[in-house]
Amino acid sequence: MKRTLAALLGAVALQSPAFAGKEIYACEISDRVAVSETGRFRDATRGSVGASARGLRFVIVRETGRVQGDSPVGLGPDQTARVLQRGNEETFFIAMFLGKKSNSASLEAIWVEESFPSKRKPFMAVEAGFVYAGTCE
Repeated sequence: MKRTLAALLGAVALQSPAFAGKEIYACEISDRVAVSETGRFRDATRGSVGASARGLRFVIVRETGRVQGDSPVGLGPDQTARVLQRGNEETFFIAMFLGKKSNSASLEAIWVEESFPSKRKPFMAVEAGFVYAGTCE
């Protein structure tokens, strides 16, 4: 996993030398929940699909919203990334990902708490009925 993340970071850096340090987020998923039939959140980390989400890593380029790696958002071939807010010491980084096919549409989003007073910033992502949480550096 660490090699994969290092390769992804290297690929982003090689493709765009201006993105270094705080220009990218390296993130890791720690939790996944879904809405139950009663309208309350339920743990969605059990089972083969859910358990495999925990520990997945991905990279986000803050300027473009481009995502690489095992991200729960922004990887669809028909999706367009849009950064709504880059984030700073007072605000969140916010990106959304829109996709449209002939008979369906998708909306995914991620929020990174850039204002959190630590090197590790909490994030939340929403995708296809699931909510993911973790941290980014």
